[in-house]
Amino acid sequence: MPLKRILFLDKVLTKPLKEDRLRGVELFNLLFIRDLIAEGHEVTLIIHPSWAPVVKRELPEEQT
Repeated sequence: MPLKRILFLDKVLTKPLKEDRLRGVELFNLLFIRDLIAEGHEVTLIIHPSWAPVVKRELPEEQT
C-alpha cells in the first residue's frame, strides 16, 4: 500500500507541450514526481495528451 495517494495537478502539465526539450518548472515537476514515486507514494497526474510521451519517457515504466 502506498504511503500517500497524491493528485498532482499543475497548469504547466495541463497545457499543450510546446517543444520536446524540458526546461524550468517542467523539469522540476517531473523530477519532483519521480522523487515522490521513489519514496513510495502513489501519484496521479492530470496531463494534456501531448505530455504522454514525455511522461512515459521520464517516469518509471511501472508507474505510467
